[in-house]
Amino acid sequence: MNIKKLFSKYKENQAAIILYQREIEIRKRDLLPNMINTLSLVPVAHENTSTVESTVEKYGKDLDIRYFEEQIARARYDIQTVDALMALLNEETRNLIRMRLIEGIKTPEIAETLGICERDVYRKTNDALDKMDMLVGAIQRH
Repeated sequence: MNIKKLFSKYKENQAAIILYQREIEIRKRDLLPNMINTLSLVPVAHENTSTVESTVEKYGKDLDIRYFEEQIARARYDIQTVDALMALLNEETRNLIRMRLIEGIKTPEIAETLGICERDVYRKTNDALDKMDMLVGAIQRH
């Protein structure tokens, strides 16, 4: 697992969730006319299910919707992983990682904001990422 990439994709994953949810809604609307056209109070006997039930069942079986739901689940999992790893860091390192990797703020601006030199920004970021890489690697080996 590439920890740096995981952190740097944090906002991308947040955006992906929003966009995939939008795609699911659009896909459901595309399927909806079938449901509206067949909607009735009396079920039509086709293998003991109404056509409305069959159309609703399509939502669960639709490959596009399933793909979008899987992508949302992956993005949420990555976000939760980053949040959990961030909780392990001290406040200064957490702020540094958030600014540099998640928000994409340039090193000189981070150094000025935190009152440290640019070299320390690189060193502290790399040290934190190395420690998280080792921790995750140790866990994955077990």
